[in-house]
Amino acid sequence: MSELLSLKDAMDIYQIQYSHVDQLWNYFSATTLAVLGYTIGSDKATRSMQGAYVIILGYFVFCIGNLAALFHSQLQLVQFANIVINSSTINSVTNPVAIKSEELKKIDLTTLVPWSPLCIGIFYCGVVAVVCFAIYYVTRKRQQEAGDSK
Repeated sequence: MSELLSLKDAMDIYQIQYSHVDQLWNYFSATTLAVLGYTIGSDKATRSMQGAYVIILGYFVFCIGNLAALFHSQLQLVQFANIVINSSTINSVTNPVAIKSEELKKIDLTTLVPWSPLCIGIFYCGVVAVVCFAIYYVTRKRQQEAGDSK
């Protein structure tokens, strides 16, 4: 497939996929900040452990779907990065006129390779674990403080 693509076409495909991955990270970030803001900012949200468990469960369900989409999108991003790298190699060998300037010849596209989906998954799960623990901790702390004040 990479023989059929020009370097520009391959870069365009990569950039579009990168934007999709970035959008999934934006959803995750916005949801995480909203959940934390609501939990920490509202005493009502963490009045009982049941309320905290509902928040954690809802957040966790969102994260499962978001991680699945992010994992597959990141996998495609890695594949598209490989197409770009292969396309640049093929184009520079088969069509040396396509790369006219000396500056373009100095670009090393092998640095384009994104993080592996496994690394993304590990980082993601770590963040989710910290957020869930924070919700649990804040709820417990507020319950202890409410018990101490009685």
